[in-house]
Amino acid sequence: MIEKHFTTDKSLPGPDQHFSVAPQEFRALVRAVRELQEQMGTAEIRPTPSEEKGRREFRLSCVAARNLPAGHTLEGVDITFRRPGDGLPPKRADRLVGCQLVLPVCAGDQLTLEKVQRERNGE
Repeated sequence: MIEKHFTTDKSLPGPDQHFSVAPQEFRALVRAVRELQEQMGTAEIRPTPSEEKGRREFRLSCVAARNLPAGHTLEGVDITFRRPGDGLPPKRADRLVGCQLVLPVCAGDQLTLEKVQRERNGE
């Protein structure tokens, strides 16, 4: 919060006139405050555009290590990781183990939730 006294003439009587700002000084104060606001940016914390690009291009997704038929129950050896990282991340691989494929998957294809049963066999 900024409180600033304003006057049209600093020579007028009164206790606040000598430290009040005239129109030109007030204009400069407003410009300085707007510049400071711009420099502060926002409180929003999010990745920069270059970080977003890196996430897409350099992160990995869970993919089939080999051709797998529909009905196959996924094992750890069936899952490998490849770019781009727009699919299930490697940290979710353990959740895929034990799931049964509802669609056939070719080697290198991303393993998506649409291709596996949502629940593991027997759970």
